Order: sequence, then structure tokens, then C-alpha cells
Amino acid sequence: MFFRKRKEEDNEQIPASISCFKEDQEKVTKGAPIYPMPDNADLFFNVLRVGTFEQQKQMADVTRSVYGAHAPRQVDNNKLWAVWLAEYGVTDWGYLEDENGKVLKFTRETCRSIFNNKDYRNTLVPTLINGASDYYSYLQDEALEAIEEIKKR
Repeated sequence: MFFRKRKEEDNEQIPASISCFKEDQEKVTKGAPIYPMPDNADLFFNVLRVGTFEQQKQMADVTRSVYGAHAPRQVDNNKLWAVWLAEYGVTDWGYLEDENGKVLKFTRETCRSIFNNKDYRNTLVPTLINGASDYYSYLQDEALEAIEEIKKR
């Protein structure tokens, strides 16, 4: 994904430091910016890292709150992710407006109203979860710089 593919005739080896994979713990615990619209660099959602032990515990709590003690075999994962984003996952956002052009300030209540809206469940929710699942979003700035340097080679 980040490194060029080697050709069979290419004997040059491209070293990469292990530091390329060093996560920024502040981004993991406070959220990293996820940009759901590639053409709009101003709009972002800060989202906690998906896959951590803490997130797994939160998701178990969300599942119990939505389905009770005995969840059915088939659950609506996007609904569960929406509740997780509303209650835990989203920690802030920037440059988000409502449908009338009014800037929305981040509050947990506004967050719930957005993510409990079924109109966003199959669009915004998976977009943010995919971003929060990508380790690249949570790397230290030095790791990102190291990756960019490797790309130039």
C-alpha cells in the first residue's frame, strides 16, 4: 500500500525502519482525524482507534444495550457501529454543517442525533469505521514522515 512493488529484475532493496509502524498513543486514545470526503480537507471527524481492547469492551457494552443480554446470531453491525460512534468513537469534528448550512458544534447529544439517524447508517458510519480501522490514521508524525521518505525512493 505504501511501498513500491519490487520487480523481479530489480535487485535493489528498500529498507524501512520499524518506526514506520509506531502508533501515536494520543491519537489512539483521543481520536485521529478521519476525512470522509477526499475533496474536502476541512471536514473531519476525530475517531478513536478501532480494534483496541478498550474499543472491544465498549462494543460489547453497545451490543448489550442494543440487543440485551442475549444478542441474536444476526445483528445489524452498522447499527452497532453507529451507537459506538455516537457514544464513544467520535471525539470531535470540524467544519460540519447541518442541512441548512448551520455549523454544528460537537456535543455528545448532537453526535447521537447524527449517528442514530438511519440515513447515515450505511454511508457515513462505514466510512468512519474504515478510517478508524486503518492503522495509518494513528501513526506518529515521525512514522508518517518516514513513510513519505520511503515513497520518494
